[in-house]
Amino acid sequence: MDFPYRLTGGNNLKVHLAIQQERFLGASANVLAMVQGWRRPAEVIVIGCHHDAWGYGAADPCAGTICLLEAANCVAQLTKQGIWPERSIVFAAWGAEEFGIIGSTEWVEGHDAEMGEKIVSYVNLDMAAMGPNLSFALTPELTQVAKDCAAMTPAAGDPSVSALSVMLNNNKSDTLFGTLGGGSDHVGFVCRLVVPAISISAGGSQGTSYHSNYDTTAWYRATVGENYEPALMVTRATLSFMALMSNQKWTPYQYGEIGRLGLKALDGLTQFAKTDKEKSALEILRPMLITLQTQGELVDAGILKDQPQNPHAEQRLITGMRRFTKAFKDDAGLPDRPWYRNLWVATDPSNSYSASVFPMIQEALQANDPQRLEVAIERTADAIQRASAAAELMLQGLRPSTSPGQ
Repeated sequence: MDFPYRLTGGNNLKVHLAIQQERFLGASANVLAMVQGWRRPAEVIVIGCHHDAWGYGAADPCAGTICLLEAANCVAQLTKQGIWPERSIVFAAWGAEEFGIIGSTEWVEGHDAEMGEKIVSYVNLDMAAMGPNLSFALTPELTQVAKDCAAMTPAAGDPSVSALSVMLNNNKSDTLFGTLGGGSDHVGFVCRLVVPAISISAGGSQGTSYHSNYDTTAWYRATVGENYEPALMVTRATLSFMALMSNQKWTPYQYGEIGRLGLKALDGLTQFAKTDKEKSALEILRPMLITLQTQGELVDAGILKDQPQNPHAEQRLITGMRRFTKAFKDDAGLPDRPWYRNLWVATDPSNSYSASVFPMIQEALQANDPQRLEVAIERTADAIQRASAAAELMLQGLRPSTSPGQ
């Protein structure tokens, strides 16, 4: 009823609250569809959003699910016109996300051997269309393609300007994009498979119905708007990302960014270190990251203007690309969390929504364990060197060969 409720009784007031909640085991399902690429069918882009909800789910997840379905419909319509993507695209509506990211995790674990090396990127659309301001959280390799995608996407409510222009105008920090952490279906792809990934979303509306029974269509339309402009913008951004990732010969990764962001993360870890000995140990990584950034930027510039001179050089480039994206994958996993195999980033154990860059090192510092820190730095250094070796292999593929056999 629409009137104020008041309780009296002061400090002696006692309220007895009875909650009736049925607990049971139920079934959930992942719903997937694939559009097979015509040129590189073994390379796969996965687009996903969960379909289960705490309550009515108008915002979470349906503000993302509608974008997933509309993007799939657009691609299906193109195939009817004879227009097919070069790489394969999987559209996935995940089940049981709200119960612990179960659906996508089960799929990742069940398809690790089959799909782990085939997936070139994952796109997450959870609760995506919640306002007029487009935003991305991503892994470093996708930084440039995200900028290109935002530049191609008209802003919500004003198609005369790009979403990137609005994004740059609203940005108040030195970092344009966020770092993918936890809390949604990208976790298995980023932390387990070590796949380049991006979360596409739009926010800026006032108010929240998060995980409540107020998450209704009426609330969504009153708060976000009745014209669904944010959903249209997110769908366009998703389609632009798919087109850029699918239809270029070389996957449009940005290789120099991981070194640059690694140096920034190292600065943060150094400030977090408690002793000079810890700080000195961390500095071992700095020259490696500087080298990796330099190599990566040379690869980025080379791919734009150079082409491999022969099949051997092209194979070096392709092999280097694959090794680079998997360089931080460590099958031993994090010491206390072996399911997590990415030494670049993992879900923050103290906040499941946040990201922890160089997680093994960060957790060793938090544990105040010198021996654990030594091992963490050693294994992280090995991963950086694997990335550096992969970048060098790509550079060999881009350099002019002295003879056809090289």
